[in-house]
Amino acid sequence: MTLQARVSAALEALPRGMAPSPPGERFRRTVLSAMPDIEAMELVEQFFAVGAKVAGTANPVAIFLAGCRECLPEWELQASRRVHRDLPTQDRDTLDSETVFCPRGQTGGAPSC
Repeated sequence: MTLQARVSAALEALPRGMAPSPPGERFRRTVLSAMPDIEAMELVEQFFAVGAKVAGTANPVAIFLAGCRECLPEWELQASRRVHRDLPTQDRDTLDSETVFCPRGQTGGAPSC
């Protein structure tokens, strides 16, 4: 692809073949193709459509990262509550010393997740 672009530029001609896709388009197609059914695909399309407005960009990778930044703190809280709720009372005191999950990059000296 790079060679083709350089040759076209040297010849001062338009590149042949497929038009270059916008940044992140391959990522979007890959995510959509991994969905198990049409409802999941529609959900992903809605995520990218709404995300474009919220993130202020049409780049699917940037939209995905913005969505991760928005929901990850809430998911960490939910995961923490589930871990505390599911452990027996005597094990709850040792929770902070064990790496059950890594809150926002904090590993407390333990190996990173």
